[in-house]
Amino acid sequence: LDASSPCDAPTNLSANNIAETSVEITCEGTANTYEIKVNGGAVETHMTTSATLTDLTSGTEYTVEVRAICETQTSPWTSTTFTTLSEEVVSPTIITLPATNITHSSAEISADILAGSEEITSQGFKYKATSSEQWITLNSTIGEHMTETIEGLETEITYEYKAFATTNSGTFEGDVRTFTTLASLNDAVANTITATIYPNPATTTATLKVEG
Repeated sequence: LDASSPCDAPTNLSANNIAETSVEITCEGTANTYEIKVNGGAVETHMTTSATLTDLTSGTEYTVEVRAICETQTSPWTSTTFTTLSEEVVSPTIITLPATNITHSSAEISADILAGSEEITSQGFKYKATSSEQWITLNSTIGEHMTETIEGLETEITYEYKAFATTNSGTFEGDVRTFTTLASLNDAVANTITATIYPNPATTTATLKVEG
């Protein structure tokens, strides 16, 4: 802070080395004491023409005001504005697991989810038949592991599914996996087979011989 008169205002006030939660404030002047306030808050006293401000919020605009203290006099305030850097977003890790307990009309799907730098606000699965363009959302309870059962599926159809997690930055998705539903019981009954059982009549054990 450079002052040529008894108590001139600091000059060349600037914000340097701006980080996510800190900044270095410098100025020029000849006074021995300076006062600094941030966003109109409490006044801090400094004995040099530089000060490091910490515990700031990332991605936030701040106004810093500085004035010189010259014995019983004070200079006018001078100010500068800066914005802290935005925090780097670490996306959640989403692992879509293989489907299990697959039947002719349902399947059980699971996933592991590890939160990143932001809180997860919702998570679940999206699924569809491979021939369809429309994904169906199945919401789940927020946690590191989730399992849901898809019901009402068609027989002998291949389906795609993927896990997802949503944060303030958006929705993140895991890899797409597939499964194919089984043939229905009615289909099995419709197929006739011929079998011979030995011995006939059977006692404690029997052998089933498929003829066709």
